[in-house]
Amino acid sequence: MDTTNNFYLFSRISIILGLALLFLPTDSFSQLKIGDWRDHYPYSQTICVTDLGDKIYCATSLAMFSFKKNDNSLEKFSQVQGLSDIDISIIKYSPDFQTLLVTYNNGNIDLVQSSGVTNLSDIFRSTLPGKKNIYDALFIGKLVYLSCDFGIVVLDIDKMEFRDTYFIGENGEPMPVYEIAYLNNRLYAATHSGILSGDINDPLLVDYTHWSRELTLPNAINPFNAIVSMGNNLYANQTGNINSID
Repeated sequence: MDTTNNFYLFSRISIILGLALLFLPTDSFSQLKIGDWRDHYPYSQTICVTDLGDKIYCATSLAMFSFKKNDNSLEKFSQVQGLSDIDISIIKYSPDFQTLLVTYNNGNIDLVQSSGVTNLSDIFRSTLPGKKNIYDALFIGKLVYLSCDFGIVVLDIDKMEFRDTYFIGENGEPMPVYEIAYLNNRLYAATHSGILSGDINDPLLVDYTHWSRELTLPNAINPFNAIVSMGNNLYANQTGNINSID
């Protein structure tokens, strides 16, 4: 190839690279300080949202971000910004304690407050056999009732410590609890084998015999994967064993 062709080829490549650099985001050139990190987690596919009033938090499987309603600003939260884990299962906010609860599919828990992030790893580190996923959380006063793969865990959000664990399966065996509702001083648990309920003021609720099955429901021993109270009513979703029909 002669020098003329080499010159034109080099000129075209220079123009292409110049245009590419021109349209790169500005922060691509920013220099990180020594010891700083920048996250590159995906934020486009979300699994859970919670509304704080002036701000909305949205979780992806690997991280989360917040959206301020007054100025449309975004803020990212990941392990780089202080979260302890990845693979988020749910996020929920307690306005009374101004605490954002972040749970992970391995049982790990973060409590996010304006002062920082507190990690509670008791479920994650426990020797319980099987999965430790947390499906849902119900705030009642200072207590959080966690629906887990093995039962129910009661967390004191004020003291940031676990209070009780309820194994409500047959003979006190572990059993998946998918969601909990509260109505008229009773807890209602949507489980792998029906709806079970117990008096929230019963000091022996940790004993599985103090939970009763709601036998008035059709197919009462089938799996129920969701339950919620609205007004004076309970609404539950039953999942069939055949084709997972609700």
